[in-house]
Amino acid sequence: MTRFVLGVRDLPPQNGFDLRAVLVPDIDSTPYDADCYSAEDIAAWQRDDWCYVELWVIASRCGIRLGDACIGNIEFGSLAELECDPLPDAPGFTVVPIDADGKPDDSRARTEITFGNGYGADLVDEALADARATLARLNAA
Repeated sequence: MTRFVLGVRDLPPQNGFDLRAVLVPDIDSTPYDADCYSAEDIAAWQRDDWCYVELWVIASRCGIRLGDACIGNIEFGSLAELECDPLPDAPGFTVVPIDADGKPDDSRARTEITFGNGYGADLVDEALADARATLARLNAA
C-alpha cells in the first residue's frame, strides 16, 4: 500500500548515519479508539481538520536505508484550537558529556532532537540501533 507523506525533516547526522523524520497518515487510528475526545473533536476529525499520523525516523548511510523506528497514533492538525505538529522546525542541540576529570568528552557528544511529542530522541536511538544491527549482519555475512 502506498501512503502519501505529510512532512519530512532532515535531522542532524549522528554516529556516521544520516537521519530523517517522516510523517505519514496513520490509517489504523481513529478518535473512537479513546474516550478522551469531545463530540466537537470527533466532528473536526471527520472534517479532516486533524488526523492521526505515524512518525518514522530513518537512519541511512550513502542513501541506503539501514534502520528505522516508528510511533503511531500521534495527533496532527487543528484540534480544539491547538495546532498539533509532531515535526516542528525546532533545531536540535548538542550535549557534550563531562568525563571523570570534569573536562568535556567530545567523543561522546550527541545531538538531542526535540520533536515527536517527546518521543523523538527515543526514535532516533532506536533507528540508530537498528541501523547498527543491520550493518553487523551485513559484515557477518
